[in-house]
Amino acid sequence: MAAREEKFRHAAWGYGVYGVVYLGGALYLAATGASPRALRAGAWLWFALGSVIVVLFPWLLWRGFTWFARLLTLLMAYRAWEVLQVALTPRIEAVVLPWGGSIPMAYGAAAFFLVTVGAAALVARAAWDL
Repeated sequence: MAAREEKFRHAAWGYGVYGVVYLGGALYLAATGASPRALRAGAWLWFALGSVIVVLFPWLLWRGFTWFARLLTLLMAYRAWEVLQVALTPRIEAVVLPWGGSIPMAYGAAAFFLVTVGAAALVARAAWDL
């Protein structure tokens, strides 16, 4: 069994990777016009907040705050549910890839779903010391 501190470090790294992937994906979707919400006025504020979260949340996990990890697990489970809904009923057909070609939105959302579930599992493992 991994020590409690090690589990929180794994959770911090997992959430950090999840945050960077999620924020990067959101920025890319906004840049390509695939996300109408990201094109609204004031969207930059959400991206700035997301950047703070990508730094702050892993730090809180690294510090071993159990209450925070438990709350974050629930929030990530809800986010996974929302992303799964996009995978099952995509709003657009495909997203253009930066290196050419495209990918169906359902496949991209499914990949984000798996990343979210994986990171949430690491956070849950630390939160309940599984």
